[in-house]
This record gives sequence, C-alpha cells and structure tokens, in this order.
Amino acid sequence: MRDSFLAISNMEKPAVTQSISKARSDKIERNRAALTSIIDIIITLGKRNIAFRGNWNKEISEEDGNFMFFINWKATFDETLKWHISKENPYGKYLTPRAQNEFILCCEQEIRKNILKRCEQSPFFSVMADECTDCSNQAQLSICIRYIYEDNKTSQVTEDFCGFIELKSTDAKTISNCILENLRKWGFNLANLRGQGYDGCSTMSGEVSGVKTRIIEQLPNAKYFVHCRSHCLNLVIVNSCQNIPVVRNFMAILGKITWFINGSSKRKNIMKSTLDLPAESNLEFDMLYDEEERVFDQEKRCLPTLSETRWTSRVDTLTWLLKHYTKVLDILQEIENKTVGHSDATVYSTTLQNFEILQVAVVTQFVLGYIRPLSIALQSVNCDLVEAHTQARLLVTTMTVIRTNYDKQFHDLFQRASAIATENEITVKPRTAGRQRHRANAAAETVEEHFRINLFIPFIDHVISHLNSRFPEEVKPVLFGFYLMPRFLQKLNDDIVEIIMEEYRNDIPFPDDFQQELHRWRNFVQRSQIPESYSVEAVLSFTSDYYPNIRRIMQLLLCIPVGSCCCERSFSALRRLKTWIRSTMTESRLCGLSMLQIHRSDDVGDIDKSAVLKRWDASGHRKIELAFDVAPESEDL
Repeated sequence: MRDSFLAISNMEKPAVTQSISKARSDKIERNRAALTSIIDIIITLGKRNIAFRGNWNKEISEEDGNFMFFINWKATFDETLKWHISKENPYGKYLTPRAQNEFILCCEQEIRKNILKRCEQSPFFSVMADECTDCSNQAQLSICIRYIYEDNKTSQVTEDFCGFIELKSTDAKTISNCILENLRKWGFNLANLRGQGYDGCSTMSGEVSGVKTRIIEQLPNAKYFVHCRSHCLNLVIVNSCQNIPVVRNFMAILGKITWFINGSSKRKNIMKSTLDLPAESNLEFDMLYDEEERVFDQEKRCLPTLSETRWTSRVDTLTWLLKHYTKVLDILQEIENKTVGHSDATVYSTTLQNFEILQVAVVTQFVLGYIRPLSIALQSVNCDLVEAHTQARLLVTTMTVIRTNYDKQFHDLFQRASAIATENEITVKPRTAGRQRHRANAAAETVEEHFRINLFIPFIDHVISHLNSRFPEEVKPVLFGFYLMPRFLQKLNDDIVEIIMEEYRNDIPFPDDFQQELHRWRNFVQRSQIPESYSVEAVLSFTSDYYPNIRRIMQLLLCIPVGSCCCERSFSALRRLKTWIRSTMTESRLCGLSMLQIHRSDDVGDIDKSAVLKRWDASGHRKIELAFDVAPESEDL
C-alpha cells in the first residue's frame, strides 16, 4: 500500500481515478468504432441496392445473408469489429433486423436533414407527388420537392426525393392530408410552398375537390399548379395517333410484332443470327474501352420492344424498323420456316409487305422525331416553365411550317417509303375499296396524293391542334414573369406590368418600388447586352442585390415544377428495390433504403457516420455506452 502511494505521489504510476477514466474512454472509443463500422456497411449496402438478408442456416443457427457476410469480411481486418461480434463481448452486438432498421431510419433522417438544410436557402419550394402500386400491391405515394440553393455562389435548381408513404386510400382527401402532414413532420416551412406538380387525373388535379384544390384551400399561396408537361406531351402523341385509324392500327400491329419476336428466346436468337450479331458466349470482357462500348451497346442493335406508356420513345422502335426493314422480313420468314403448322409470323410478314403500313411507319417516325427532343428536355431537372413553354411553342411553329410546305415535306417521305418498298419488292399502292367507313379514302389521282391527303395532312393537323390545346399560346399569370427576361422585354407593356405587380405582390420584398426597379432593369439589360438565349437560371445571376424584386420573381419561376418526372424516377428505384423476393419489407425500411439508393451520388446522400450514430444513441436506452453529451432532435426509434 505504501509503495503504491509513493509511486502515485511521485507520478510514477497513474492514479486510480485516472485509470478508471482511461478504461472508460477506451471502451467508449471502441464501442463507437465498432458501431461506425456496422453503419458503414449498412450505408454501402443501401446505396448499392444490395439485399441485407439471406437464407437461414440451420447448422449454425444464423442468417447467411449479405449483411452478415460483409460484417464477417470486415472483421477479418478490423480488430475492433472482430471483438464486437465475438462471444467475448458482454454488450449488445446490434446486428439484428431491428437494429438494422433503426440505423437505416437514422440514415434516412440525416439525408432528409441535409435536404431541409439546403431547401432553407430557397425563398420558395414546390411539391411534386405521384402514386404507384408496388409488387406487394401496396399503394406508394412518392413525395419530391423542387427548390433552388446556392452552390459556389451560383444558384442551382434541384429536385429531391423525400420519401415513400404507404397509402391506406387513394382518394384526394387522404393524399392531400398525407402530403401536408409529412412535409410538416419533416420540418419544411409550408409558408414557402408555392407550386404543385401532379399528373392530370381528376384525383390530383380536380378543380372541385382534387388534391391541388384541397391544398390551396389550406395554403392559398400554393396556388401554382402545373399538370406535368411531359405527360401533356405524351397525351399529344396518344390523341393524335388515336384519331388517325391507320396510325392507331399500325401502332397496335407494331407492338404485337415486337413482343412476338422478343417474347421467345428461340425467336430472339433467330433475330440475332439474322442480324449477324456476335453471341454473348464469344464476348471478351477484358478488352479496350472502345470495345466495351460495343459490348454494352449490343442490346440496342436488337428490335426495341414498343413501350406501352411512353409514346415518344416509340421513335426508337420505328427508326430501327425502317433501318432494318429487310432484315425484319427475313427474321419473320425464318421463324415461319422453323415453325410447324400455322405461325403468326406469316400474318406479320404479310402485314409488313403492305405499302400502307410502310408509309404510315415513315410518316409516324418523321413526326415523332420532332417531338422526342422536347420530351427529353421536359424531363430534365434544369428545365423551367419558361423554357418549357418557349420550346413547346417553337415546336408548334415548326409543325406549322411543315404543314404549310406539305407538298415538299411529304414528297421526300413518300420517296423514302418507295425506296424501301422497291428494295423489298412491295407494290406501291394504297389500300382502297369502293366504300370505306373505317379509314380515310378521299379521292386522289396518284398514290402519293392519296397518302398525302388521307394520312400526312390529317396527322399533322391533329398534332398541331393538340399541341395548341396542351401548350396554349396564352400565358398563365404565373408565367407573366418571363416578360422580365431579356428576350421578351420588348413585349413588356403597361398592362403586363400591372398583371405582374398584382400576381407577385405578396412574394416580392418591395412591391412599391417595382416600377422604378423595372426601369433600372431595362437600362441594365440594354447596357450589359445579356444574350437573349440565356435561361432563367443564367439571368438570375445578373440580378444580384440591386434588383431584389426581379430576383425574387426569377426564383419563383425556377421553383415552380415543370412536371412530376422526379417521382417517376423514384418509382424506377422502387421497382429495383422492392422485388418479389423482398415483398415483405416494412414501410420504414423501404423508405430509408430508397433514400440511400436514390441519393447515393448526391451531396445530400453523403452523410456523416458519427452523426448517424449520435442520432441513434439519442433515445438513451442503449446497453452499449457511447457517451454523446448532446443528442440531435430525432423521431422515436
């Protein structure tokens, strides 16, 4: 005893309190390191969309899944984790599905916290929502938001997925309450909600009791509803094709042909051999970069299956068909030769040897080729309402020019169809009869005139009519702000200025100074010579603090959604995540994993593991000691 006292007094030996404190700190550091390793594996599996669980191994009474495999693999070089999962550890190991769900929930909350922090930089934001049914026949509501934030002193427009919500009912009241309640729960300031973006179904966009109307009743400032522009363009194509009987029938036939060829491995192999494509078994994957491009582009060489919903994507199938028209006939002939008895290949081959079908394919591919670029642009996150309206009206102008010069335009299409027909020995003639009630049969002197009058002109007229209906030239009040853009300033008159002041009075900081600021803005634009091609996002960088009212209007225009494509993309992630072998996944786990997977390459998805661990420890009911002094605000785990 005396020797120990003297050793401690002479600082040759640490005091008892110091030894106890050092042992406790070492234990806390070890616990944090072990759980951080577990969280790291959970985040990695979630971002790469790798299933956690596997089969139950009866011999060792453990689950032989991906999660435990990576835990054991990491323990081979992580001594702290190795001790943590060993039997020597008297504390909880936290490897159970319940512990996994708690960690996944904390990751979800951290990602949403990053989204909220970024969204708070924006004066406004908009909500987008859409519903779909997953593989277990559960209705899932996807909620996304659109806002702007500062990144390297430049304004960036972004659309972020916020989560899936399981719907008990799909009526307007349930959906609207679900959207608002979850936005409040997640911490978003609903006073800044300005826009809503949904599809065109009556439940979402109904004027009397739709979701958008119910939300406007509770939040009058969220008055800017946008019917998804991409859906509108898709409806333009659908309605135009349905109104022309020969086009409608051709699309139905083409869909059956693509499914007939691609629906059987035997028929698909016949297609590959006819097209002289290399067999997959002969592919060498250890190759140069240019050869890798050839490998991964191989599937596009085959006949693309016709999409049931995305009509603008059908141009790929039409382009491929016209490019390989002779090969398709050879494929059908080969299938017919190798089939005993009657084959549908005979019917499809006879159909494709009809010149009317060939001419319809050429005309439809020509028209859809003009519409597809707009469809792709409308699905972009960076697309704004001003650009969407401008490009849609430009498409109307282009189609009108084609309609005006229909003689020359159709002559080139007819020559192309005739060249393909000559190559395949197809007789160039229309399908006519003495009396026809189900297809156009206006009198014509030549074959070219027949198809020009009965096919090309009506099709173009329907496209222009539906474009004008879905994308009218008359501008809605919210879009009057685009008159402040440099390319439209010359159209700005006193009446439009009054409408702008009335429309944005509650959103601009200094409404009484708007007239003076507009005068200064005109002079600045003229002196600075801002290019007219600049988008709203580019013009916003010129406003700075000298034009606060105009800057706020530009920000509002950027925050209003163009469509609900962000929700559609989340459904693609849902399809990859919740498969039929993972159909029993709980809603909380599904939402957390979807947040990790969808935001894997975004800044908001780059979460701090120590912050996740601190949030997990916030309940204060853990067997393992982590000793976090300050716990973040979090939902109950």
